[in-house]
Amino acid sequence: MKTHRIIQVISDISDVSYNEMYAVMQSIAQSMSKKLIDIAPLASVKELSITHGAFITRLLTKHFSCPAVIFTNVAPHPIFKDDLICKLKDRDIIYIGSNNGIFGWLANDFEFEYLIRVKKLYPFIVDGKIIYLPGQNPPKDIEKILNTNPAYKTFSAHVIYGAIATALALDVDYKKFGDNISKDKIVPLNIKNGEIVHIDNYGNVKIYGALTSKIGAHIEVYLKNKCIAEAKYINDRMMSHDTDSFVLYPSTSPPGMVDLAMVRNNAAAHLGLNINDVLSFKTVSRASK
Repeated sequence: MKTHRIIQVISDISDVSYNEMYAVMQSIAQSMSKKLIDIAPLASVKELSITHGAFITRLLTKHFSCPAVIFTNVAPHPIFKDDLICKLKDRDIIYIGSNNGIFGWLANDFEFEYLIRVKKLYPFIVDGKIIYLPGQNPPKDIEKILNTNPAYKTFSAHVIYGAIATALALDVDYKKFGDNISKDKIVPLNIKNGEIVHIDNYGNVKIYGALTSKIGAHIEVYLKNKCIAEAKYINDRMMSHDTDSFVLYPSTSPPGMVDLAMVRNNAAAHLGLNINDVLSFKTVSRASK
């Protein structure tokens, strides 16, 4: 028997507002299917960082082999373009989110079975009352309803896109939400070699772009033309190296990345690093024998 897709929310909303979104999604699900849906724990994103949202989206794509809907909600762009729904070719993963660079990493690495631009939609739920369900036509008096609840025109993640993600997980036809567009309409991700795309809770730093140095080499790490650390490039067990030493190693994240760590310490805190900082590297010695 086919199971419903898991929903993975990726968002910079991490306070009670996320619980509001969760409540809307489960309310929509029960109205459509009479049961709860499986929503994975929130994958939290640095506030207002499209780069971090794109990285987390690409990272989790690597691990979902089961049917899934990935809803990425990071939307700090000043000019709204559109929202997209797409599905990977040959994999049962559907995505929904803003066309602001979030999908740029995916577009570079994968082909899509379909790609649509979401048409203008009205909120499905207002003040705890379901107005209509995803896939249905809105009531004729929808504008009147919203005019008495103007706050629902300010933020759409809760009451529109979370509801659509739920409907997609329940196999509502994606064609009901928009029209087909070509892949070249995807806004590219503005990312630089050496840019920090993620910092984990240990302070290990994930960096876009691979190193050309040989394993064992000692490498100077620069931020804004200032050397901030010297690290050894390794491909063995990180914790076997000296405490408080810096190491670089090929990332376990998507291909073409490198990690910077401080053994049994916090590299990001010690070096004052943040997501979106751009690092550069200089080899200062040949690989150790």
